[in-house]
Amino acid sequence: MAMRRVSILILDEGNLAEMARHSVSAAEVVQVISNRHITAANRRGEKGSILLLGETDGGRTLTIPLAPTDDPTTWRPATAFPASRHQQIIFRQRAR
Repeated sequence: MAMRRVSILILDEGNLAEMARHSVSAAEVVQVISNRHITAANRRGEKGSILLLGETDGGRTLTIPLAPTDDPTTWRPATAFPASRHQQIIFRQRAR
């Protein structure tokens, strides 16, 4: 999959509540796009067409399913949660 540029995330009450259910803060999600991150196809395709995998300032690796908007660099996260062990391995391999 081609690398997608993620510059802006649209955060709203709905996705912030979903993130909070997974103990992820808005600040951590914003940190991911500022830090090392990669994109990958969301094979499940449930909550977003791509997955953003990246690290917070504290070194936590998060998975953020993203849905596109009309602007190709602006995305809306469906939620965010700690990356699975498999996703962490993919991130470390591809983010070198």
